[in-house]
Amino acid sequence: NVFVLLFVLIYGLSTFFSMDRLVSILGDNGQESASFASILAFAVLYFVIASNVRTAKQISALMTAWILSGLAAGVLVLCQGLGLHLLPLGIAQSAGFNTIGTVSALGIYLAATMTIAGAMLMRNREQDQNSAAMRVIYDGVLWATAAVSLLVICVIDYWPVTASLLLGSALLLTFAFLHAKSAARGMVMVIAPAAAFFIAILLLFFHFPLTLGFPTEVMPSPRASTDIAMQ
Repeated sequence: NVFVLLFVLIYGLSTFFSMDRLVSILGDNGQESASFASILAFAVLYFVIASNVRTAKQISALMTAWILSGLAAGVLVLCQGLGLHLLPLGIAQSAGFNTIGTVSALGIYLAATMTIAGAMLMRNREQDQNSAAMRVIYDGVLWATAAVSLLVICVIDYWPVTASLLLGSALLLTFAFLHAKSAARGMVMVIAPAAAFFIAILLLFFHFPLTLGFPTEVMPSPRASTDIAMQ
């Protein structure tokens, strides 16, 4: 909790001393997620979850909600890229429209979703109180989420997104090998993270051949950002 409060405090000080305080508080067009208001909202959400989500059942329900939202976001942006606009809104007619924000933000979100789906596939079935049919359906949703997330990440093909996927899959593989003796499912549990790790390595060196017309994002280097801020 202390680290979260310190992060919010530092972010708040940066906002207070900003040359454009209003933009720092509310965010610029397309950059609302980096605003102080968004950071503060996420901090409040963190404390709400940390204070109320206590049991394993509650954590499982929270992760399931994340998985389903990630699957919906991935399917929506794939439909957008293929020209199938499911939402009858003016702003929803572009290829890169999604429910998260920028395409790169969506990619990082789906990298986290892929990591959570891989972790859920490693869960101990002996402690699962659902029926066999429900377990099969749930595993199907997890595999579908992992596949859709990987496909979207490949199409985005943006190195910060690829790095996020590489880090998440590496953590899962490390966990799996450290607990290999106690793993109930053997090598099956590492299929999803191993595939994600292999794909992330390939994306670091090769471009994905399929494009869906997502807008290209340009991120200035730290030195360029400093030079702009000092002018």
